[in-house]
Amino acid sequence: MVLENPKKYYEFKDECIYLGRFPNLFGTLDNPIPIDESKL
Repeated sequence: MVLENPKKYYEFKDECIYLGRFPNLFGTLDNPIPIDESKL
C-alpha cells in the first residue's frame, strides 16, 4: 500500500493512531511506534 499510494497509506496510518486501531502495529497517540516505511 505504501508503494502504490503513499498518501492513502499515511492517511490510514494517522487515522489508525488517532482512533486507536492496530495499536500493536502503529502504536497510540501517546506512544506511536516508529516504522521505517522505506523497508516495506
